[in-house]
Amino acid sequence: MPEIHYNEWSFANLDVLVNDVTITGERPVMNIKFAPDWMWTCSHYGDPGHVEDLTFQTYAQYMARLVSYYNLGHMTTETGQVITNPAGTSNRIDYWEPWNEPDLSNETPCVPDTDVALTPQEFLTMWNAVVPAMLAVDPTLKFVGPATAGGQFGSGQSGNEYIDTLMQGATVLPYAISFHGYGYWDNTVTDEWIFDGDNTGSGGIPDIKSSANRIHTHYPSKPMWITEINVNADWGEDTHHRPWNEFAAAWWASAYTELAPVNVGMLDHYNIVESPQFGLLDYDTGNPFLPYWIVKTLNAGFPMNSQRLSASSPDTQQIEVTAARKPSGQITVLVADRLVDTAHPRAGHGLPLDVNVILDGITPTAITLTQIDVTTPPVTGPTTVSLPPSSPVALHFPGYGMALLTISTL
Repeated sequence: MPEIHYNEWSFANLDVLVNDVTITGERPVMNIKFAPDWMWTCSHYGDPGHVEDLTFQTYAQYMARLVSYYNLGHMTTETGQVITNPAGTSNRIDYWEPWNEPDLSNETPCVPDTDVALTPQEFLTMWNAVVPAMLAVDPTLKFVGPATAGGQFGSGQSGNEYIDTLMQGATVLPYAISFHGYGYWDNTVTDEWIFDGDNTGSGGIPDIKSSANRIHTHYPSKPMWITEINVNADWGEDTHHRPWNEFAAAWWASAYTELAPVNVGMLDHYNIVESPQFGLLDYDTGNPFLPYWIVKTLNAGFPMNSQRLSASSPDTQQIEVTAARKPSGQITVLVADRLVDTAHPRAGHGLPLDVNVILDGITPTAITLTQIDVTTPPVTGPTTVSLPPSSPVALHFPGYGMALLTISTL
């Protein structure tokens, strides 16, 4: 946060994050976690309290200053000091999430007696105060929200009161609807629960997909972004290493396969530089974890403006498959082995599987295979090999994993 205590500003840490994105030629989505500490009523972290100004005009001024810093290249503090952005306007931010997980209060400076950071109505009040103040600085901004911790919260037509309240009452509607999702939130559960949810229907990829389906049904014209997602939300490291071993390859391929058809336009992996439970890169060594290669392989296989093709599996509990034609004309086929080892249901390794991929109506001229499984070295990643251009294509999985076929045609 650039300001935690009143009028004590430093953008040094935030600028590092923004620079790391823009130097690659990409643009960040700026998620502001919550109002700075000084805007809350409690004096000690975790004590009872709430945002002092529940009209959110104070927070709106803070957000307008952030827009000014990035998009005008300078901002003026509460006491009139001008802070200049060393990057000028080259690090401008176009997309903003003005609050993170309003439906939780376990990270905010104070814990309101409602047990949520902001109620749905308070979130709407905040949105309607903050968005106009930010647009007054830069009228080209686009807003994303409500960034709830899950797709469901309370009642409402979409199953999420924050989304429905926002869509029904916002003076400026969000450019994209956002929420978060995880396979599960407990390291002790079985592989099957992280894939498909528990015996109550809670958790798993189907739970995330169900939320996306309901939201898309009620708001079909809105892009949908899952701006925080990973295998498991438990803060302690999984003793079976599932978020960062071959289980993750099968889980991510399965999640991608199930969420792409229900209008989810973006999946934001949480986190980048972190512990192996959540990260893509080791913050001690800088070396990649296996999920780095998983995300990289999925992004390469399914670039923007790819056209989804028909693909089917004889048993989706064991094999997930999706296919698309890239803008280049090449065809990508993604296959996941998610066959659970019932003798070792929590081990995170799965069972071997041989799969024949039948290319119906496709005449390949070249095929390459990139496979991520237990044999993939996390530091150097998978190798890409050429296969005979024929159908069917024979694949072997030693256990959980994902395979990406890149097919050139006549």
